[in-house]
Amino acid sequence: MLDLVPSVDGERWPRNSTLRKNRFHEKHLAEHGALDWQALAGADWPARFADLGAVEQTSWVAQETDRRDMKFTTDGHLAFWQAAAVDPMLAAMFRAALLRVDGVPAAFSFDIDTGALIYAIANSYDPRFAKHSPGKLLYWRNLVAGMARGATRVDWGAGDSGYKRVIGAAEGAPIRDWLLLRPGLPAIAGRALAGWWRRSGGR
Repeated sequence: MLDLVPSVDGERWPRNSTLRKNRFHEKHLAEHGALDWQALAGADWPARFADLGAVEQTSWVAQETDRRDMKFTTDGHLAFWQAAAVDPMLAAMFRAALLRVDGVPAAFSFDIDTGALIYAIANSYDPRFAKHSPGKLLYWRNLVAGMARGATRVDWGAGDSGYKRVIGAAEGAPIRDWLLLRPGLPAIAGRALAGWWRRSGGR
């Protein structure tokens, strides 16, 4: 979870040092082509999911995993988000920040904006530009835009805690997996396998 506050220890947030670093990276990222920062909202869906999917197709998720966790590709969960966007109330809560480099989608951050609380759903970037941190540049812009709309907190979900902690996120409610078994033999077998279940990460 990340609390969005206008100042930290009397200094504005994001800190001036962070903004300077971001400007440095933006300057060098622009050497690859013209930068176009876009904000996508309700009227852009479902057509603009294709731009997010184009970024995912270049990402490490596409290259190094079984691709099942991809959100906006046909072999991922695109059909789910397209169906959800048909509901105008849901579509109004879907927001994304998109970065194009020379007209080509290079990074995105996709959220569900419920007002004071933003749920971060997915973000990705083209690894060709990784040296200049396009994903980080984009989500900083996205956080500032969320604050301007009145957001006070971001729920980033579980996993990939490293970059989230760098910007100030802290662990929220724990996630627990429960395995429920019928009384009798299934429950006995479950108790016998409890040690393996704990070692696998279950609770």
